[in-house]
Amino acid sequence: MSFTKGDTKVTLNFRPGMPAIAWGRADSPPRCLCAVCHGPLPEVALRMWRSNGESAALCDYCVEKWIEHRGRARIEKGRSE
Repeated sequence: MSFTKGDTKVTLNFRPGMPAIAWGRADSPPRCLCAVCHGPLPEVALRMWRSNGESAALCDYCVEKWIEHRGRARIEKGRSE
């Protein structure tokens, strides 16, 4: 999964063995639980959208455990650069 903001491109890779993501429907309000472990989300969570509008958010634990990233951006608790 890749995204671009201005001249910054970041690629997120899901590590092998990652459980299925529970994508929320495009017409539903955002969930307040992690789409992988179903634990509570932090105040600022990693949120992803598919081209069809479905969305998912991951807690800090699941980001650290299941997501690898490449690019100039850094993913830190509560913010990205």
